[in-house]
Amino acid sequence: MTSRLISRVLLIPVISGIAYEYIRWSARHLNNPLVKILIYPNLMVQKITTADPDDSMLECAISSFLTMLAYENGTMPIEVNKPIKATEYETIGSEKTIL
Repeated sequence: MTSRLISRVLLIPVISGIAYEYIRWSARHLNNPLVKILIYPNLMVQKITTADPDDSMLECAISSFLTMLAYENGTMPIEVNKPIKATEYETIGSEKTIL
């Protein structure tokens, strides 16, 4: 049992390396019909297991990003505990400001 566990742990880098190279190879040959057939099942699994974020997820991401940005700039974040809605922002040039 112990040797089985050790062999599996030791093979993790090997399997990861093979998977990494497969992904790189398939990305370089996306125009090949055979590659399209090979990657189709992977893309369908990805489509099943991922979803677009809803509004509450976007609000959380915006709030987290602005808090991190405020700390990086050495300022205090704007009411960290208050949920920030996406409608409270306006894009001016390349900067987003709170309305």
